[in-house]
Amino acid sequence: MPETPAAEIRTQALDYVRRHNVMTLATGGGGAAWAAPVFYAAAGFDLFFLSDPEGSRHGQDIGDGARASASITEDYQLTGFDDWRQIRGLQIEGYVAPVSGETEMAAGVAAYAAKYSFTAPYLRAIAHFPKAVSILEKVIEKLPGASDFAATLDNKLYRLRPDAVWWVDNAANFEKRQPVPLAPRQA
Repeated sequence: MPETPAAEIRTQALDYVRRHNVMTLATGGGGAAWAAPVFYAAAGFDLFFLSDPEGSRHGQDIGDGARASASITEDYQLTGFDDWRQIRGLQIEGYVAPVSGETEMAAGVAAYAAKYSFTAPYLRAIAHFPKAVSILEKVIEKLPGASDFAATLDNKLYRLRPDAVWWVDNAANFEKRQPVPLAPRQA
């Protein structure tokens, strides 16, 4: 089977990231691996999520920063021999840390509030940088009413910044994941 061009793989992978909502985040602190599903919002392949740094095991594993892996996929049923062809998704590895700094916070809250607008009032309570607050206040103005989204103010916004992403599409290429080209990092 011919190789899919790198640009096409990148386009398919970015579209997949945009159309899905939950990643399984894998961390490895304390001697044992841990996997947890979390809602995410994306800016390219950078994945932002909310979590409690002390109240969640992955938050404790991450601390101020750590290596982590994630997958984004769907749930499939194996009822027939060819059902393996349904499997598609992403395998990701990179560095995850709490969001820090005004520019990073603005990017994170913009992505998260764009995907989950009802979280904007909550994000406003935990985002203290002027640029982030300005973004969130514009989203809040457009909400139809008061949001009932509530969570502990102990949560932090995190970013998984991939340094490697692989596209899995068993219908196109069984048993061979394909590397996804990532954009060069900005200084």
